[in-house]
Amino acid sequence: MVLSDMIQSCVHSGVCMTKHPWRPIFLLIALAACAPKTGNVTPHSGSTLTMAMVQDHLGEVGVTGVSEAAQAPVLSALERTGFLASAMDASQFSDPFSDRRATPHRTAWLIDNKGDAKFILLLETQAEYGSHLNGRYRWIVSTQLVLQNTSNSDAPLTTEFEVPVFLRFHHQKEDAAIAQAAPMIARRVGQLANEMTP
Repeated sequence: MVLSDMIQSCVHSGVCMTKHPWRPIFLLIALAACAPKTGNVTPHSGSTLTMAMVQDHLGEVGVTGVSEAAQAPVLSALERTGFLASAMDASQFSDPFSDRRATPHRTAWLIDNKGDAKFILLLETQAEYGSHLNGRYRWIVSTQLVLQNTSNSDAPLTTEFEVPVFLRFHHQKEDAAIAQAAPMIARRVGQLANEMTP
């Protein structure tokens, strides 16, 4: 006898409620355990996104990309919200972004060169040395994020913030500072992604 037949027989006969009042509860628990499980639903499941993670250099016109160590936490944060994210190679944007210093101009360029992606993420970073404190070197990583759904006319989501980091060695410079700030940057990217309408 299958579980559903047992429940119907039990209810119609009234035996469950008289002799074994605990049995309906047991059967309901058993049914719940047998119910099909659903996977975790993420807000942007399967949505494609192109990211440009840029490193501006203080006092210099040229821009570069960031290290893979800095990109990895950000890509992971995007994947956790369901995005199918890919990072644009720095060779594609270094010259155009050197000519385009303003964030809106870079955003427009990224939209025009995103390929088939539905979303774009422009992530601009700049690391600046601060001071030497207690044997460590303090850097400030200024960050600006622009996340936009290019399939509609909604305004992009943007945010700016600074991440202070401490490096152990004098020879560690901008790349190391941005890589150390990357987990905090990734957290803010995840928050912004959750605010974005799919």
